[in-house]
Formats: sequence, structure tokens, C-alpha cells
Amino acid sequence: FWDDNVCAPGTTAGGPKLGGEIYGSPGGGGLCKLCKESCAADSPYAGYDGAVYCIDDEDDNDATGGDIAFVKHSTLLDYKGPALKTAKDQYVGICDTGCMTLFDADGSPLPKEGGGFKYEDCNTGKSASNAMVARKGFVGSHYYNQLMNAMGLGSSSTAGVDASSDIIKEDEVGVWSDDTAQLIKLSDPETDQGFKSFFTAYAGFKEIYNSDSLTVCITEGTTSACEDAMNTAYSGMAPFTCIKKASDDECLKAIKRKEADLTVVGGNQLFVAFEHYKLAAIVAESSSTDLGDASYYGVALTKKGMCKTVDGTEQGGPITGLDESLRGKKACHTGYRKTSGWYLPVGKLADEGVMDFDRWAGEADEEGVRVDAETVEKFWDDNVCAPGTTAGGPKLGGEIYGSPGGGGLCK
Repeated sequence: FWDDNVCAPGTTAGGPKLGGEIYGSPGGGGLCKLCKESCAADSPYAGYDGAVYCIDDEDDNDATGGDIAFVKHSTLLDYKGPALKTAKDQYVGICDTGCMTLFDADGSPLPKEGGGFKYEDCNTGKSASNAMVARKGFVGSHYYNQLMNAMGLGSSSTAGVDASSDIIKEDEVGVWSDDTAQLIKLSDPETDQGFKSFFTAYAGFKEIYNSDSLTVCITEGTTSACEDAMNTAYSGMAPFTCIKKASDDECLKAIKRKEADLTVVGGNQLFVAFEHYKLAAIVAESSSTDLGDASYYGVALTKKGMCKTVDGTEQGGPITGLDESLRGKKACHTGYRKTSGWYLPVGKLADEGVMDFDRWAGEADEEGVRVDAETVEKFWDDNVCAPGTTAGGPKLGGEIYGSPGGGGLCK
């Protein structure tokens, strides 16, 4: 994006080069071309002060230095780096549209009309500050309550911090940052919503983390087993993470919302994936090697004596084929709206005019059931077993239609 003109020093455990190595070199490329002296975490351009120094350090004979620094709203006020050549009030913020003067000559944030500060209307997002974390089960425990009282947060949501206290000597103690002025007790810390309301940049962080891995959505099993199996079977590429949803449809929605990248669904949901969510099928499974493509055939089975003829030999049964002779027989479907148990046979019989959806649409509406469910029930004269439900059927709302020995799809 920056045409190599960037300084982003340092590494994480897994990047920027896979394995956690530095990507590029000063004057070279990668993330280091504009860095001064080194691209490690101790680079003169590393950290908040370093980023400001990077855009202030103008030298026509030096290829280092930049035009834009990404820091936080308090960086100019707290700046302790090399003396700046540019007055602090000459640094302006880049807004969604245009630029804005955000700081005075001391680097203090400028107030805006109506209260608050101008940087609230001109920023790259709001991130959570450093926070102490613990097991969710720790919240509300005896020791949790003791800790809140010790910090002055027992009956208050905020507590001041003594500027001379050793507890904010970050380099020596390793707990709170040197510039910590107060502690804030977070509400609902054990809930997902409580975390996200505090960590307001959650979506942005998730976008970057998701770019480093592929997310697989599953509806069965466990996410840990999924991740172990995927990363073992398909090693040598970006790692896999797995999430679990309640249904195939929820997984399809997750992909549409970019919460997941991949999921595996059956034939019925493949239609939904393509038709309603505009997703692409990329790899299919096959249960046998005798077919040339990734597919399987649905078949309608019955006992030999139920057929009029078998292999050309007269049997004397009533069934002449996938036709009107099936009406009123007793039918066993694998489940409501299952692929080989429902979509293939019911779809074929409807397509060939044997089943008539239009005929039973009015009665289906009166009974509050799906048209295909009402049609199948009437075609078999209630002699049917099609167990299970979907999110929207067979009764509207996703309820079972009928009962064993009763009627509907369950007699």
C-alpha cells in the first residue's frame, strides 16, 4: 500500500515473516525501508515517540523518515524523544475527510464545542488501553472482591493512582504503564458483550487476525478437534481456526458476514449457499470412486413384491414407477428437507407433475405449515415418516408437524 515507503519495526511470535522474523531492512524494503539504523524493536523509529520522530527527522541526505505517523491522542503531549524540529501545533490529524488541528503548542488536545476533544471526531478508531485479565471464573470470587477493594474499586468505578507509586514503573515492575493516572473498573467483565463494549476496536483487530488464518465454521464436534485435524491434514499453509454455530444456515451467514471463510454443507444447503448467499462451492467430497464427479445418486427403495415388474418380470405389485402409482403408499423419508430423503424425490415428483404443490398451498397456509410438507402429507394420505425440522419448517417457525400414530409427517 505504501509502495515500500514504510517503517513498522519489530516482530511478533508469528510475523511479519512467518516464524516471527523481521521483514526487510533499512533502505531495502518490506516493512523497514524508512527505518533508521535498524528494524528491530529498539529502532530509533520504534514506539510512539519513535513514530513521531520518524516524520520529524527530515534529512535530504537520508532515505529514512516518513510523512504520516500512527500514534495515540496523548503521544505529542507525552513526547520524550529527540528534540522536534516541527512545532507540535503544526502536526495535524488526518480525518475521514480532510485534516484538522488537534493539538496546541504543548501537544495538549484541543477541546471541541459542546465538550470533549477534537480528536474524538478525527481518528483511526478507539482502542482499549492496557487491561488486567484473569480467568472468567475469577470474576466475583473472594479474591476478586479483595483485589477491587485494595485498588479502591470496591464501591467505585474509578480510582486514582499515585504518580510516585512503584506500581506504575512499567520497566521495573511490569504491571501498569508509566503514564497511568487512574484505574477503571470494567462492567460485565465475564461476558462477551462486556468485553466488546470495552474493547471497542474489536472488529478491526479481528479483521487483521483473520487475515493470518482461515476460519472454518462447523456445526458438529468441537472447535479444538477441528483445528487439530485441519492443521495436521493441511499443514504448510496459514493456520486454521474453527468456530461453531448452531446450524448450517448460521455458518453460511457467518461466511457472508466475513466471520468465517469455509464450511461444508450438504446438497440442500448448497442450493441455499449459491442462491441466497451467493457463495461458491470449491471442493466436494465423494463417498465412492465409481462416479466421475463429486456426487451421489438418490434412489427409491421398496420390496420386490411392491413392484408391478422387476427387470421385466411380472411381480404383481401396485407400483409402476416414480409416478401416480405411488400415491397413498407408506413412505419413509430420511428427514424433512434432507437431500436424498426429501429434496431429490419430492423435487423430482413435483417437477414431473406427480405431486402438485399448488393444489395444497391454501390448506398449508391455513394449517401454518410449509407447502411441501402439506403436499407430501396429502400425497401419501398421511402414511409418512419424515422426522426432524429446519429453521423454518415443516411447521412455520421450525416445529415438528404431527406425531407418531397421528398425522402430518410423523404418522
